[in-house]
Amino acid sequence: MARNRKRKKPPLDERLIYQMASMGVGLLDIARYFGVTPEYLKRKYGYEIEAGRITANVTIANKLYETALDGHVSAMIFWLKARAGWRETAGAEVSEVGEENATRVREMLERFINYYQQSKNNTQEGKADDGDGSGATDITVQ
Repeated sequence: MARNRKRKKPPLDERLIYQMASMGVGLLDIARYFGVTPEYLKRKYGYEIEAGRITANVTIANKLYETALDGHVSAMIFWLKARAGWRETAGAEVSEVGEENATRVREMLERFINYYQQSKNNTQEGKADDGDGSGATDITVQ
């Protein structure tokens, strides 16, 4: 008489699971690709899925950070809203004190960008500077 046994599933390619998760493919799509349930995939390969997801987030966050430091204002704004809690307020007026603070923030940001570019240029040989002796190309923040 035949017994009703659970069939053992063959092992899945852990590297492919990690790679798919690190490229942003969702759990349901990975499970469908391998022909298993999302629950099975999460239970047996949860580490690979989580590590891949974290890798994707770190990679994108790093690129966003570098883009912001390179002077892209929209990346700076996104970073400050998402990570620093900055918010836009409707109808806000800039007072004299607010304008002084904005000027100070602009100056600090310009110094930080120049410092970052200078340190970046020091690590990359053959990169031209603007001739002022600082070794960095000046960026102005408006």
